Amino acid sequence: MEYLRIQRPRHMQTAVLHYKRPEVGRSVALVGVSPVAEARYYEGLHRDIRQMQEGGSVVHFEVFSFRPDAARWDQAEADVLERLERTEILQMRRAAVLGWVHRREGLRPHDDWQIHEVRAVDVIRHDDIGAIRARADASCVWLDWPSGDPQGPVRYRLWMARRMRAAASGRTRPRRQAGTARTVLSYRIRPALQAVEQSAQDLVLVWDIETLPVLADTMAAHGFILERTNWHSAGELPSRLTALKDLLVGRLPERSRAGLR
Repeated sequence: MEYLRIQRPRHMQTAVLHYKRPEVGRSVALVGVSPVAEARYYEGLHRDIRQMQEGGSVVHFEVFSFRPDAARWDQAEADVLERLERTEILQMRRAAVLGWVHRREGLRPHDDWQIHEVRAVDVIRHDDIGAIRARADASCVWLDWPSGDPQGPVRYRLWMARRMRAAASGRTRPRRQAGTARTVLSYRIRPALQAVEQSAQDLVLVWDIETLPVLADTMAAHGFILERTNWHSAGELPSRLTALKDLLVGRLPERSRAGLR
């Protein structure tokens, strides 16, 4: 089953999976959200979510939080939390290289949505802290560059092209669903699972795109059948070859340069 795909030649798309439990007529929609995308992508998701809500569904929304709780952190956790927050801030800033925005800016929850806060410190405690540190540091290599560095935006564009195309092809999925990574995803979807188990209402579950494979497994285990999949275009990605060529000549396409002004 696909959750993230590249429609030739360049359009990255995320899935909205519509499930039904035939014997009770109950429906659940899983909305996978890209962390960065064009503004119109989030506008389209928002319209679909509101339409389902107007049809009677209850919306549950995952929010990743760096809310302070310093009294409970040890030094190693505080160090990794700082790295993760820095990576998040950089990602929000650098999305403009592609003419995109961050999810926090593009898809804001409504007051009548059920908000489920996933705290970074709790994610750390369900994962390998060394692996999290390594992933954050590796991301910052591509996200952090000094002001005025003409190669920085070009490197970021190449990194995003490689990263998102690899995710769409499924090559990153085995790593993200193995060992502690699978445990982290299971922890993150726990509120969604509770909503499915404890409510008889129709639901819309708005979660990060990387959680959709685990959420889909959960739906099947609870007797839900996939009825249809809708796709939303998050934006255009360059091919890896195009992005690499741009890196070699040190240039950005005109559209991306305009996004940096």
